[in-house]
Amino acid sequence: MIQIDAMIFENIEQVFHRLKDLLKPTSSRNGKFVDGYSDGKDKEFRAIGRWLYQHGYYIDKFPSAFSDGISLVDLGYTEIRQAIQRETGNYTGAVKWASRREFIDNLQFKNNGENNTIVEIQPDLMAIIRDISNRNAAFMDQSDDEKLATLNNAIEFLLRNPNGKYKFVSEDVFFGFLNSESIRKFRNETQMFRHASAQSLMERSLFSDNKKKFYIGLGTLIVVTLYDNEI
Repeated sequence: MIQIDAMIFENIEQVFHRLKDLLKPTSSRNGKFVDGYSDGKDKEFRAIGRWLYQHGYYIDKFPSAFSDGISLVDLGYTEIRQAIQRETGNYTGAVKWASRREFIDNLQFKNNGENNTIVEIQPDLMAIIRDISNRNAAFMDQSDDEKLATLNNAIEFLLRNPNGKYKFVSEDVFFGFLNSESIRKFRNETQMFRHASAQSLMERSLFSDNKKKFYIGLGTLIVVTLYDNEI
């Protein structure tokens, strides 16, 4: 997995895909496309761009974009529109949103061979579990959303085998109240707290504050119990 700030990606292809999604104009409820380049999306775009630059990646048609620290609107709107106009030779007409989306889908990411070693997450499990079980400030000072992301990550790190499959958890560990299926449900229902896509943010909004606090308590129980039983 790859972590960029609070965002978690399974692999580098997911990083590329997310960057393209941020660049694209988005569809509104009435079916029209809008340039939804919010401050939150710009922050996410810059974080991903900075990480890609640090690991030697660049966009084939805009090789200096990441090194220049370009903004989301400057690349997604200005630079891409101008690139399409140059390719079509049409500098007077409007550039259709569909053309921009197609252009973005066809962007290629390349690596210059420098700093291209991706360091995947290797968490200090002792520190994570200690923070959670002892209610240390590193955990308690997090927002509810961040706590749920931390708990989801901790459960995955405790249960995921090197081959990608998850360990079986007997219900005896939780005295019949929880089992592998219950834990899988918890992970699936809190997965959106690990990501910052528009879809994930929408799904987060469906969690009430009381539901978040309940899931934080449940997740803490799962993590501490799994660790204490050396699962």
